Amino acid sequence: MWTTCALLAAAAGQAGGDGLRERPLDLTEPSGVVPIGYVSPYYEEPVAGSAFDPAGTVEHAQYVPPAPNGGTPSPTLPTFEPPVADPPPTWWAETKPRWLKGGRGTLSYVPTSGEDLGWTALDVQSTFVAPVPLLSVTPRVNLRWLEGPTSLTAEPQDRPNGPSDVPGMLLAASVEARWFQPLSERWMLDFAVSPGLYTDGENTGSDAVRITGRALAFYKWHEAVRVAFGAVYLDREDINVIPAVGLMVFPSHDTRIELLFPRPRLAQRIFNENGVERWAYVAGEFGGGQWAITRADGTEDTLRIRDFRFLAGLEQKDACGAGWVVEGGFLFGRELEYDSGVGDAELDLTSIVRAGVTF
Repeated sequence: MWTTCALLAAAAGQAGGDGLRERPLDLTEPSGVVPIGYVSPYYEEPVAGSAFDPAGTVEHAQYVPPAPNGGTPSPTLPTFEPPVADPPPTWWAETKPRWLKGGRGTLSYVPTSGEDLGWTALDVQSTFVAPVPLLSVTPRVNLRWLEGPTSLTAEPQDRPNGPSDVPGMLLAASVEARWFQPLSERWMLDFAVSPGLYTDGENTGSDAVRITGRALAFYKWHEAVRVAFGAVYLDREDINVIPAVGLMVFPSHDTRIELLFPRPRLAQRIFNENGVERWAYVAGEFGGGQWAITRADGTEDTLRIRDFRFLAGLEQKDACGAGWVVEGGFLFGRELEYDSGVGDAELDLTSIVRAGVTF
């Protein structure tokens, strides 16, 4: 494992200062040179990270023409010049199991202010290599502890649409199966399906079970430009399907422009030495989620939270995926909505901070 990580780290190193040779810009990866972040922007409660490369499941996959005998060759690591010097080994590089692609734990905090809703959220996920080539499996658990002023559970006259008796905790647990297939030197496909349970812990009926997914295509229009398009299926009452379209532009090895809906991002590499990269970025997000809940009077209902986000962050990652990320920003256009319509509310602008570790 260390040998592979050392080669990848050496390939990503800068020429000169650390004695390593620069890896050529390789856009056979959907997210550019050495992808940072690990999570798709299309999970309905995004976490800190990059756009199109969940868990780095195909960070170094490249198109391989069919074998002459009709067989199906496996994807291989891209070729690069041997390193002049290897970076020092790390404990994780030497012990990381081959069947573990990576993972992340993230803690988010949205403060309560005025008449509005806040929460603390813990998100944990890991991506595992499947026996089928280019297939990965990612279990994920997201716990959100809600908090708010007494007006959220006040008498109906205190809110035009009635009391917003939000539960104290929301759970989202899912397992994603993702298949990424390079079709040629220019075309790549990304498919994923993710059955999950979204509940307050009490209402676990059919409304709590949802199946989300995505179908994306990537086209290498130019050596420094990739076009992405497709659709994301959320299986929600308010927003069932959203388009996934945009451009990824790489003016240099140190700059990444992702004009992608629903998570545009501008990232600049500010450090690159001994296989360790550090990126600063600004991004937008479409956030929220849907959960089956039980109201205070015992009736079953469905709760939806929607918001838009502007974020700024800093992320560090080595060639084996170990690193950290911190980011903060603002939530606006916030809405609290129930299937019953009782307790619907528009929430005020607030802030968010997130921090996480990757492995």
